[in-house]
Amino acid sequence: MSNNYHNMKKILLSLLMLLLPLLPAMAQTVQKGYYRIRNTTTNRYIFLVDYKTKGVLVAETSYDVDALRTLGGFSNVVSDPSTVYYIENKGGTKYDLKSQGKGVHDFVGRYLTAKPVTDANGTHYTASGIYQGIEVFLYDSEPDPDNPDEGGYLMTGGDNNLRLWDILPVKSTDNNNFFGIQPEVTVGGQRYAPFYASFPFTPVSSDMKVYVVSKVEGNKAFMAEVKGKVAGGTPVIIACPGARLCPFGCYDTTAFAQKMENNIFPNDRHVKIAFTGCSNDCAKVRMADFGIIGMTEPQYNKDRCVACKACINFCKRRSVGALELVNGKVVRDTDKCIGCGVCVAYCPTRAWTRSREHYFRLVIMGRTGKKNPRLAEDFIKWADEESILKMVKNTYAYIEEYIDPNAVEHKEHIGYIVDRTGFEEFKKWLFEGVNLGPKAEVNQRVYWGGRHYDKYGG
Repeated sequence: MSNNYHNMKKILLSLLMLLLPLLPAMAQTVQKGYYRIRNTTTNRYIFLVDYKTKGVLVAETSYDVDALRTLGGFSNVVSDPSTVYYIENKGGTKYDLKSQGKGVHDFVGRYLTAKPVTDANGTHYTASGIYQGIEVFLYDSEPDPDNPDEGGYLMTGGDNNLRLWDILPVKSTDNNNFFGIQPEVTVGGQRYAPFYASFPFTPVSSDMKVYVVSKVEGNKAFMAEVKGKVAGGTPVIIACPGARLCPFGCYDTTAFAQKMENNIFPNDRHVKIAFTGCSNDCAKVRMADFGIIGMTEPQYNKDRCVACKACINFCKRRSVGALELVNGKVVRDTDKCIGCGVCVAYCPTRAWTRSREHYFRLVIMGRTGKKNPRLAEDFIKWADEESILKMVKNTYAYIEEYIDPNAVEHKEHIGYIVDRTGFEEFKKWLFEGVNLGPKAEVNQRVYWGGRHYDKYGG
């Protein structure tokens, strides 16, 4: 009996020793709830760009994490509800991550594996999935030391330090409680998103405004801004900081718009200026007098290129097909390239990056109206910000000189003034004191079409 007792103790002790390595993992199971996921090295947070892109796609031997990006700068993170994920354990180390109403399992039919890794700084996690029998880990892209707040991209390879993530719970006792969808509505350059949280929250970012529907009359809804803490369970509308959150945006549209406002106001002239972050032109700037479209000059690092052809395929599918593979390296047709940045967005190894300089395509004299509605035409490619500010400012002096003295309420659409004086005269006023950058390409003659309803039969 005594021998059996001691043998049983040995067996139990052996089992305990076998189980001890598993206890930390069991104790560190992430509980169901709302979290942010931050890379331990880059301090960037994962966010979901847009579930309509089909999210995480499985292609060949790697995950194309098409809809997932990383966002730097916590002032950007707190104003972006899509950085908050609902994480649910599906047994053991298997988890489903949901944001914008969609989960990883919805996209690829499998769950992510999250395993704890403990070091001197605490417990972190790796995120991985099995594809064709191979465990594939999620890495953040390498940070730019000169621009630490620049966003990144999830990859399936890289420095091992870039595959460690902190899973941070969102608590109702702090001020970082945002959960919702990326904005899909743009009005006057401002983007809006519906938003609902079961807990009370207070917007931390000064860029974010919260509105509720105060009344409805006929087919119009009237909004009222909510100040201070928003009660839990209140459906609201969030005004988000625009292109600062868009992974395809080539510049900060909000910041440029604020500069333009300080440059030209106050005034009461009939001039419409519109900004859009890239050539997707979500803001439809070609219906304005001045449309400012963001551009980037893609920078190629051949040493980082693995000839996977992702940039070539996406440039062909989503842009103009300006890339081709020559002797194992990618060549960009500089005449065909429109500076959209699609190659940058889809390169898994960051062989393509954005230029440090911001460039713009300036389109001019688009308009709606009764007489001759028309789209704006290209005027300058690879323009710089300061030149555009100066040209728009010069336009107001041109208007004062040539406006129709009999114009109704002393307002006349600038496009009709240009039609009357001729484009060459307008261009002379426009370029007064302007020194364009060396890359700028100017269309010396611009012709507009559109519909002429002011002529019989339109």
